[in-house]
Amino acid sequence: MSNSSPLLWIGATGGSGTRALVAALAAAGVFPGRELNDSLDALPMVALYDRHLAGYLAGAGFDRAVWRADLAVALARHAAGISPDTPCLVKNPRAVFMPDLLLDAVPASRFLQVVRNGVAMAFSANQRQLLLHGRATLGSGFDGESLAAQSLRLWSAVNLRGHDAARRYPGRCALVRYEDFCARPVQELARVGAELGLALDPARLDSIGIAPSHRPLPGDWREQLGDALAAARPALATFGYHPC
Repeated sequence: MSNSSPLLWIGATGGSGTRALVAALAAAGVFPGRELNDSLDALPMVALYDRHLAGYLAGAGFDRAVWRADLAVALARHAAGISPDTPCLVKNPRAVFMPDLLLDAVPASRFLQVVRNGVAMAFSANQRQLLLHGRATLGSGFDGESLAAQSLRLWSAVNLRGHDAARRYPGRCALVRYEDFCARPVQELARVGAELGLALDPARLDSIGIAPSHRPLPGDWREQLGDALAAARPALATFGYHPC
């Protein structure tokens, strides 16, 4: 895939609803990739993150030249056979851990960050990112906390990383909240397209169903989150979430 081709990275904490965004973008005319899993993740990127992300987060054992070479191979597989003018998305939630590297590697690319209420995400069944990269991101100081508390801390750290990248790459990053997308899919997709300069046809979303999933919190959610809730309030507020 050439660096001039329209390319959209999609990243989020796991379970944020990125699959729904991929389905909507595909309906609106964006190519989702050749090799996808059931979550619509780009399979070539799964192998790339498995190989390189831990070293990048640890600050040791990461070879940027090798990573870029592997990225080029992964993108060639992902976008094999499409027209150079066809917009293409590359969805893997772990992209949110390294938006700067991705945007630098493909200068014409854009980055879409998907966020979902961090308190609800703390109790999601999908905690793969925490298990894989929690300690490298947070350190070991929170090992004694509940899984939900650690998950909320990771949500804050990772999403603020994406938020900071948006300031460094003006015009190349956009944010969509899962809740807003479910409530106003056509309007939100049109906004994302306008912000990122992507030619989308949001009207075609009528052909797919947007069914939001709701996660009830356990009765003791505040107790399970403990000090992590107070620590996360600034990050939650940054994205418009204000838990009672």
